[in-house]
Amino acid sequence: AKLKRAARLLDAAWAVRAMISLFAVLIHASGYLTLLIAALCMACGLYYLAELAEEHTSLAKKFIRHLVHFQLFAHAVLLVYERFPLTPVTCGAVAHCAYYAMLRRFPFIEPLSMPAITAMMFFLASNAAWFSTFRNDIDLLRRYEVISGPSVSAFFALMVWTTPIALFVSLTLNDAMLPGSGELHGSARH
Repeated sequence: AKLKRAARLLDAAWAVRAMISLFAVLIHASGYLTLLIAALCMACGLYYLAELAEEHTSLAKKFIRHLVHFQLFAHAVLLVYERFPLTPVTCGAVAHCAYYAMLRRFPFIEPLSMPAITAMMFFLASNAAWFSTFRNDIDLLRRYEVISGPSVSAFFALMVWTTPIALFVSLTLNDAMLPGSGELHGSARH
């Protein structure tokens, strides 16, 4: 009787383990499906923003300029009022100054021009500096009593990635211009 009882308990434990592993598979599959759907939504959003920027070029330039001004102001507030570390704030501010310099020739942004390459280098430096700061300075997030993952993602989305994404979307404006409607290199046509 005890042997049958132990066998039933073992069968029940096996059934529970099988259900847990099926549950884990379902959770992982739904997580990857969610990531795929989120990527598709972002791609659709970027396409829509590119269409809007193509229709309203001067408005897109104003929006990006005001966005850079806001982010530079926010960097100053983070440094002075919030006492964030100097290195990531400086890297972020310099990166945004490089983005601002790219607006001089907007919408004619050439990806291989010196201002664009400089902006890309500062973008990478800013990402690395902020990532290192949030990874190494746990007390920074504890001070504000926020959950690290979503809070850091939201910070990166607003303060690090928004302007480069807006400039990336505006790269399609270059292709949408009619031949002869503007000069990319500043030389006169004969």
